[in-house]
Amino acid sequence: SIFRPASLSITPTEDENGDRAYTENEVGHVNGALTVGGSTVAWNNLPYKDETSTGTVTSDVRWTTTNPYGQTVELQLFTAPAAEVLINKHVTRIAGYTSKSEVFLPVLSFRSPATNDLYRVTALLPRYTSEAARQAGELAVTGTGTAVTVTGPDYEDVIYTGSGTSIFGSYETDADIVYLRTEDGRMPFADLLIRGTELSYDGVPLFSNDLYGQEKQTVTITGIPEPSAVAVDGHAWGDWSYDAGRSALTVRTGAGTHALTATAGGTELRCAILAPRTAPDASARPAATAAGTTFPSTRLPAPGAAAVLVAVLVALLFLRR
Repeated sequence: SIFRPASLSITPTEDENGDRAYTENEVGHVNGALTVGGSTVAWNNLPYKDETSTGTVTSDVRWTTTNPYGQTVELQLFTAPAAEVLINKHVTRIAGYTSKSEVFLPVLSFRSPATNDLYRVTALLPRYTSEAARQAGELAVTGTGTAVTVTGPDYEDVIYTGSGTSIFGSYETDADIVYLRTEDGRMPFADLLIRGTELSYDGVPLFSNDLYGQEKQTVTITGIPEPSAVAVDGHAWGDWSYDAGRSALTVRTGAGTHALTATAGGTELRCAILAPRTAPDASARPAATAAGTTFPSTRLPAPGAAAVLVAVLVALLFLRR
């Protein structure tokens, strides 16, 4: 994982002696304070282009700077599993198009021990420093994978990536990637589930996905109030049913990757679901008794690529809030 924290606030490069050649002392820098594992790092004092180990193994890196409106902002980068943080002072062009804008910035990388399988979750958590910081931590996983929690003022998010059946906290799933949110004391809701057939919370099923051949499958989401409307990929959808006894919504669509939206009590619950690994033999399943959702058995990217998707997704989810 490589990250380039930057800022539109810079100390510009200056040709102090007018010779049109720039020494390292004349090169400017982005204005920002870097904290690694709770310790401040004087990154601009490091040698140019030399990769330097901080000697710190951590999950927590923070970058504080000033935005164009004069407000102090912080980006917390929380990544699991913890790794050794390395810094390479390099150059970038930012906040302009002349040589004055060619300035130094820190390039961060995370070095993990050699392993055959690495499942990494990285959450990018921006905030104004006047706001309360979100609390991020790692959940122990029984099985194969990595899970992270992010707690805000009135919600808790859980992000997991792994393979096979795994247990983390109160959850159990066979999905490769899961993003869940618990809000206002309600049952958790799966905002994203990739290549999985089941998800449970404290033994209570939250999500199940039964495939029927290559084109039909049933998705059931449990623990939500009865919706007044359901949409698939942004379009009103009528092929769904609701079991009040189980608080379970079941929806059916055609093959493909879909985004489901259920409107209940004026609140929209969204769930993006990507294809499971394989489609079991239809004869091994009982006949469908309720409407549900259909996805193909198309293979998705390998777990390494999926882990990158988790980082990007989580960044976008937090940035929109």
